[in-house]
Amino acid sequence: TTKKQLASYISGCSSSATIPNYPELLVVCLTNLDEIRIYNIQTKDILCSAGSQRKGATYRVSQYDLLNPLSIVVTSDGQYVIVADTNNCRIQWYELKINLRNKTNKAKLTLVQYLGEKSPNLAERLFYSPSDLCLKTQEDGVQTILVIDNLKYILSEWTMEGDSIREINIKDLLQNKPNIRNDYDIAKTLGRSMYARILPKSGNIAVVCNSWVRPLGIIIIDYKTLDIVNIIYISSNIGGISVDAEDNIIVRLWYPSIIQIYNIEGTLLL
Repeated sequence: TTKKQLASYISGCSSSATIPNYPELLVVCLTNLDEIRIYNIQTKDILCSAGSQRKGATYRVSQYDLLNPLSIVVTSDGQYVIVADTNNCRIQWYELKINLRNKTNKAKLTLVQYLGEKSPNLAERLFYSPSDLCLKTQEDGVQTILVIDNLKYILSEWTMEGDSIREINIKDLLQNKPNIRNDYDIAKTLGRSMYARILPKSGNIAVVCNSWVRPLGIIIIDYKTLDIVNIIYISSNIGGISVDAEDNIIVRLWYPSIIQIYNIEGTLLL
């Protein structure tokens, strides 16, 4: 695969993740192809892929299909790749096997479980539109997964076995905050696109709240009490978010198309 081909393939990438102990490998979520792939970024090779082979839209979705997957994470032990299968209204778990010595099958993704189901009845859906994932490592080393559902305004937390731990209604949380700036209409401020990241130093949660009417920015939520610690007001919609070891928050703005860095108090660093 040439560099030009690789650039073409990953142009539809909505999310990516590295694999522990394999710095040369990258797992990518290809929304435009309804696939996930593992690339060797040094050789530009595609090691394996998984996803949809459907010919048409149907509510009888195969468990192996992906439809508009938007987010992907890899567990800290490198054993599982977890995907937000957004338009199929579910989360997919893939077991990951790496064997770089094997010349023909260097990597393998095997679907082992999924959570949620696309039903014609909206009331029966566990997720409406799971659009973003992040992992929380607990004090005992066990990881849990946080899911943003951007149509329900819900941030939910799950065990790796797929058991519910708790859920946070972001809209209710903001409406109950007494000192939020009174010039914000929460019903209009919360749009469909939201992201969440765990802040590694404090353990708290940073949640992006976008809106085409009037963006709010980033809210910092105390992981234990679920209280709002701070609101970082940003006047542009955010198209991507990352965090560093000091809890600084790196955001990519849609317009103007720039990258900004904020500390946890909301001070603009860059």
